[in-house]
Amino acid sequence: MPLHHCATMLTIPCPTVAAATSVLSYVEPSLVLPFVASRFHMALETMTATHQLKIAVMSVAFVGRSLFLTSQSTSVESVESGDEFTDLLMVSLSNVLLGMDANDPPKTLATMQLIGSIFSNLAYLDDNIDESSFLPMIRFSEWLDEFLCRLFSLLLHLEPSSVTNEGLHSSATSGTFLVEDGPYYYCMLEILLGRLSKSLYTQALKKVCKFVKTNILPGAIAEVGLLCCACVHSNPEEAVTHLIEPILSSVISSLEGVPVTGFGGRGTSKSSVSIKMLLPCKTHSFSCS
Repeated sequence: MPLHHCATMLTIPCPTVAAATSVLSYVEPSLVLPFVASRFHMALETMTATHQLKIAVMSVAFVGRSLFLTSQSTSVESVESGDEFTDLLMVSLSNVLLGMDANDPPKTLATMQLIGSIFSNLAYLDDNIDESSFLPMIRFSEWLDEFLCRLFSLLLHLEPSSVTNEGLHSSATSGTFLVEDGPYYYCMLEILLGRLSKSLYTQALKKVCKFVKTNILPGAIAEVGLLCCACVHSNPEEAVTHLIEPILSSVISSLEGVPVTGFGGRGTSKSSVSIKMLLPCKTHSFSCS
């Protein structure tokens, strides 16, 4: 089948098409990538057609690696094409956060897949802009603030997937679509947080700490736990000190004055548990598995 016929399959809302597009983008990037870009821009102009936006976002996510490689390897004659692909990546990062919506799981997961795809091709994220920066127009500190704001709003509005109208089998601790419909949520967090500079990581950690300590989310326990795990995985020492220890302190404080059963004949009304006893001997022994 001719490549231009294959490219037209992008109009079909199917993840298989996005995967096929990824393969074709390596075979003939000059044909496939401009078509993906045009479909993405068209989808942004018609945000109400959510199925089109989902497949367009997913298509860019699948060709993310090819976009980076093509942009960096373009010859002098095709500099304009390379700039077009770089612009596509910057437009994607600038607009993709709008796709994080608790009421639209497919679009939200596609958005997280795209974020993970883009940042998996970058080794380091910082605001120190120079001529060698691949995305010089993106101020990552501002983008990171907006990302966390959108993420926290998403977590606040999540509802467990197992909640039924009758309420007979619902559980406040059951997972939502972020953990039940694929690995994109945690993979995105792990990739993004793992590539932040020290200053950007500190910026993100402070906001995550404030969010976790000031909100109770019984409908998103697993999701908040994975967010904490991603922070610990990226920088165990900082995360344990500024995130895990305060959480444990809050838990222990809430247990003070609560009568215990006296199991073993040593009942007491005061908590005698030390935070240091709950923390591992070495912070790097934390595991997110």
